[in-house]
Amino acid sequence: MPRKTNANRTGRGGGRRRGAREAPQTGPATVVAPGSRPEKIYPMAIASPALRLYAFGTDFFILSGAWLLAITILDGALISTQPLATTNIVIAWAYFILPTGLKGQTPGKWVAGIIVVDEDGRVPGVAMAIPREMIGRVVSIAALGLGLAWIIPDKKRQGWHDKIAGTYVVRKSDATAPGPFKLLGKRFGGGNKSS
Repeated sequence: MPRKTNANRTGRGGGRRRGAREAPQTGPATVVAPGSRPEKIYPMAIASPALRLYAFGTDFFILSGAWLLAITILDGALISTQPLATTNIVIAWAYFILPTGLKGQTPGKWVAGIIVVDEDGRVPGVAMAIPREMIGRVVSIAALGLGLAWIIPDKKRQGWHDKIAGTYVVRKSDATAPGPFKLLGKRFGGGNKSS
């Protein structure tokens, strides 16, 4: 009996390990030349609005903390020496556009286990991230947030910023967020499984 129990445990654990190893192989992953888009294709397992809200909250928390820390360290010099619009553009470029364009994820999306992709399931690239994050978000927020809330009734869960750029937010089957953050993401979004 004890042997069967141990064998069963090993069998179950082995099954999970095999599943965890197979999950990243959701599409072709090839080495690409610098400056070109990665060729890995992610399945179109659309992320839930709750999971996207969790990612946004995480990003907001990180940005707010960084902003307050910078003001404290620089004693307000960050705000007084630069026009606010310039500062906001630099922050948007560094925090939203480059990570979304190059990796498909801001830190909040990484923690939530979701990724921004184009219609082919590939990371969008900086050329698509600029209209998504700078034009689309401004339009979505300027319309009293209606463009962001649009993900709730939309069948493909696209906000206006996604529609403008032609992007989708999907669950990332090979998510690498640290343990507690991944568990929170699973609670908010029903897991990181691909469908």
